[in-house]
This record gives sequence, C-alpha cells and structure tokens, in this order.
Amino acid sequence: MPLTLADHIVTRLKAHGVRRMFGVPGGGSSLALIEAGARHGVEFILARTETAAAIMAAATWELTAAPGVVITGIGPGAASAVNGVAYASLEHSALIVFTDCLHTSASIHQSFDQQALFAPLARRTARLTPACAADVDGLISACLCAPAGPVHVDLSAPDANAVLAGLPASAAKLPDPVSAPDDLLAQARELLASARRPVLLIGLETRNPAGQQAVRELVRRLNCPVLPTYKAKGVMPDVDPLCAGLFTNAAAEAAILSAADLIVCLGLDPVEMIPQAWRYDAPVLDLAFAPGHRFPFGPACSLVTSPHQVLDELLPGTRFSDWTPQAIAEGREAMQRALAMSPASLNAHTVTIALQQAAPPGTRLAVDAGAHMFAAMGFWQADGYASVLKSNGLSTMGYALPAAIASALEQPDCPALAITGDGGINMCAAELATASAHQLNIVCAVLNDAALSLIDIKQQRDQRRPLGTRYAASDYARIAEGFWVRALKVASLDELHAATRDAFAHPGPVLIDIETDPSGYGDQLSRLRG
Repeated sequence: MPLTLADHIVTRLKAHGVRRMFGVPGGGSSLALIEAGARHGVEFILARTETAAAIMAAATWELTAAPGVVITGIGPGAASAVNGVAYASLEHSALIVFTDCLHTSASIHQSFDQQALFAPLARRTARLTPACAADVDGLISACLCAPAGPVHVDLSAPDANAVLAGLPASAAKLPDPVSAPDDLLAQARELLASARRPVLLIGLETRNPAGQQAVRELVRRLNCPVLPTYKAKGVMPDVDPLCAGLFTNAAAEAAILSAADLIVCLGLDPVEMIPQAWRYDAPVLDLAFAPGHRFPFGPACSLVTSPHQVLDELLPGTRFSDWTPQAIAEGREAMQRALAMSPASLNAHTVTIALQQAAPPGTRLAVDAGAHMFAAMGFWQADGYASVLKSNGLSTMGYALPAAIASALEQPDCPALAITGDGGINMCAAELATASAHQLNIVCAVLNDAALSLIDIKQQRDQRRPLGTRYAASDYARIAEGFWVRALKVASLDELHAATRDAFAHPGPVLIDIETDPSGYGDQLSRLRG
C-alpha cells in the first residue's frame, strides 16, 4: 500500500516502542491515525475524556520509557486534553499530543490557535505536513530529551491521508548522556567524603533502572537515611531500615533533616516540593540527571550527571556515615506517628492497611490528590520504581483511575489499585467504562466522605464558613454498576476486610465505595505540614 503521512507517523512511533495510543477521536486526522495504527499493530484505546486519555498516555511512558501518545479532535477535543498535558509538562513525562486541525483558514468553526494553547506546556509545538515528514523523529526526540515532556502536533486530515513521495529520512537522535566536569566532581567528592551525617533525598529522575541502581548503591555505601518524594516512592524499598519516610518539604521530615550535616539531592526536581521555606542550614549537594533545577535555596555544589557517573566517579569516595540504626528508626517512627489516624475508625489509614493486606504481591498503586493521599502514600509499602503512580508536581485530582487503567493495559498480569476520593472519582468516573470495556484487573477504592476534604480542612484552618467544599453523598457503587463494573459498598471495618478480599479475588474491574470518616484529616495535616 502507498505510504501516507499517518502511516509514517505510526511506524516511527512503533520504532520508538509505542504499542498503543489513547484518545477520543473527533474525525479528521484522528481517524487516519487510528486506521494507520490498526494497519501497523499499534492499538488505539478509546477513553471517555481527553484529559484521562492524556494521563493514561503519560503514565504509559512512566511504565515503559516509550513515548505516550494521545489523539484528539479539533477545538474542544484539544482544549479538553490540557490538564493531562500539564501533568506531562510538570512531571516530565514524554507525551505526544496529536490534534486535528483545519487544512486551510477558510472557516473559523471550532477553530483557535491550538499551538498557542499548548505552547506554555510543550517542549515543541508544530504543524506536521508531508513536506516536513522527516521531522517526525525530531518531534519524538524532543519529548524524550531530558527533562522529558509533552510535544504538540497539529495535523489536518488531508495531510494525514497524503501519500508520501518517498520514505522520509530519520536522522534525529537523542543527545549523548551528560557528564559532569572534573572540577564539580571533585567538589562533590569532597562534600561526600567529609560528611558524617548525610541524608539522601531522591526524586522523580531516579524512576528508572539506572536511577534505582544508583540510589540503592549510594545508600548502601553511605549507610544513611533516604527520603523519597512521592514520585520516587519504591525506588528504595519502604521496608528497608534506611528508608526514613517521604520528603515533601514539610514539617514531618524536619527532625531527621535538621540532624544532617549534608543533604544530597539525587534526581530531585524542585516541582516535587510544596511551597514552604527551606529550613535547613546543612550544605546541599544537588546531583541532577536533567538540567534546569531551580531550588528555593543555593546548593553548595550542583552538577548535571548520570546514574553511571554517580556510581563510577562519586561512589568510590564515599564513607560509612555516623548514623545509627536507632536514630534512623526513630525518625521513621516519628513520621509514622504524624501520619497515624484512629485505628477504630473507617479512615484513609485503616483503608490503606486493609487494601495492602488483601492485595496480591506486586500490586501497583495509583493515588489521587486529596486528603486521603497522606495515609495512602505513607502506609502503602512499595518496592521498585514506578510501583506507585502519583501526580505530584501538578497534584491533579482525577488521576488515579486513568493511571491504573494505563498500568493494567500495559501489564495485565500486574494487579492495579486506584485509591481516590469522591472528588477525584467525580472527575473521571466515565473511565470506569474504559476499564469495563477491556475487563482490566483494577480495584478502584473510593474514599467517600462527601467533601473536598483537603480544601475543607484549609477552609477551617482559615476560620472560614464551610462553603463550596461539601456536597450530598453519591452512591458510586450504583454508578459503577451502570458501567458494568462489579461494585461493593463498605460502611464498617468488618465490611472493609471482607470487601477488599472479595475485590482482589474478582477478575475484571471492581469498585469499592467506602464511607469514610474525615474527622482525623485536620490534625494529621497539622502534624505533617506544621
């Protein structure tokens, strides 16, 4: 068959490891791309919303290191994908957004400047035509180049269906890995060699095999406490005695960081830190795997390096720290106390523990933003990079279910668990239909307290009236059943344990509607953030 521009796009995506595309077609070029995907063995997943499709695609990149691909229609379809593209931008996920566009400017119906819309978020934005077909690899490389991020492509139907005169050249390549200069390496070695009580903060750039290896070997050599961000949870196993808790730049981790004489940031991106003042006097060594970090403090030494260079040129000069197992354990236990909620109540703490006990080994967790996330992230035990999926830099609600869908599609034999609040599921409940259509192995636990609880807490702390944060309770079990998803309702601790066991034993998607007690969130937030 003649090679169309759509065929060329799909074959180049497939060459970079893409196995599926996500989206909501709007006619035009989206239909040409879907058909080309079917010809070349790249599956199209019909989502119910463009935002969820973009999140699914971005999460797929985090699991596979192959670019995520989302397809939308013109105008409203493109605009509806923006939140998912913002996720990819702030959290450095390689995502390619194909939007249909008008072939000429003869009409203004549904038409606006889509490249201008995505320009603040995208690494590149372009109009792709047969004349510039050779740029497909350049666009793919742009989204993959560290720090990874989204690329936006406008594509009209006539251009997508146009037959190419020949096979376009594919010359674009990723840049060679960075290597820090000798003077900065020497300064970093001196800081590491002189430190007696270093603490290691690890971030989203370590979420890959090489980054994980660098973290685990550096921690072993230093014998020091390590605190991952939400995105890096699992890079160091939570059960490891050196894993001291999670880092968010809040009060909960202040005790252990205040005792440090050197703070080492490994792959930590400033977007992962909540906006509170930096409170520590110890010098900071920033070891970045991508350029462009802008911390709210001045590092004593900052260098862009690679996991291999950390192992080969920094690791040999390190020494065992003076940290004692007791001191690290005390710091970890203090964080656990800050997270704790009543064991006699049906709350985010007891729900997370019950889900962990019922979940098969290797279950991947996806967590939504909201008050429940503190307990879910703090008490779930993870082991391995990308074993937990969480929106941190953007911290968007409506994330957990789409991310779990991406996980279940990519690894059908790996159970996926989404923990979300009622606010989060309200934003993406239609994606239960996507999970049902593919009979995905997903458990979706909805912590239902009929409020935007995290915002409600902040409202109360400001001594404002309870306006705009609470609503009538919804029956999410009945909603799930409407999408042909098995549904369970829970209103007590006894029902919780039975429901979690039932949910993980059931093939296909299950939703658990859990009537939770939000009363402990306020005190928990005060302990965590001060």
